[in-house]
Amino acid sequence: MKKTQDKKLEDKIKDLIKDTIQEMGYILVDVKFTTEEAYEGEKALVITIDKSNSGQGITIDDCAKVSRRIGKILDKADLIKESYILEVSSPGVKETISLPEWNEEG
Repeated sequence: MKKTQDKKLEDKIKDLIKDTIQEMGYILVDVKFTTEEAYEGEKALVITIDKSNSGQGITIDDCAKVSRRIGKILDKADLIKESYILEVSSPGVKETISLPEWNEEG
């Protein structure tokens, strides 16, 4: 039951932030709402982004810029009622691509 709720929340967040991320020149690769050991049991919203067809990787400045922008959107939408950590990151070399539209561009 909890997994289904998290999946629905992830889908709502994808819909909410996808256009903004694209307008900023990035691709939304994945959205995960999770509790992992890395977060010491706290909830985390992990947004994975990449650059579209630029051949350049994502920098820490890219992640910070996207985090500030979508953080405001997420706060205003108030979809997540509990405290959480917002993390924006690059897909990395071995990341599984989970959004079908991202596969089409790559």
